[in-house]
Amino acid sequence: MAVPSSILFADAGAGFDWELSALILGLVVLIAIGVSVTLKLRAQARSGDEFKMPEHSLVHYQKLLEQGLIDAQEYKRICVALGRQPKTPPTKS
Repeated sequence: MAVPSSILFADAGAGFDWELSALILGLVVLIAIGVSVTLKLRAQARSGDEFKMPEHSLVHYQKLLEQGLIDAQEYKRICVALGRQPKTPPTKS
């Protein structure tokens, strides 16, 4: 049983589908924006310019030392862990 070609290719001559084209274009634009944002965030993270958490700052630990929440030995350990030479910790008065 043969199917007439007019049924198989009914939409072939219908013209250009503008709605479908607009949806595809919108999807491509959204994907491009997502890729762009992802690449910028990766570049920023690799450059080291990102905002640093206060836990990664020696100033944060110096304040903890001044408040008496950590001792001088712990402060020195943190400095070594962060890869920095510990300054002479402030003395408690």
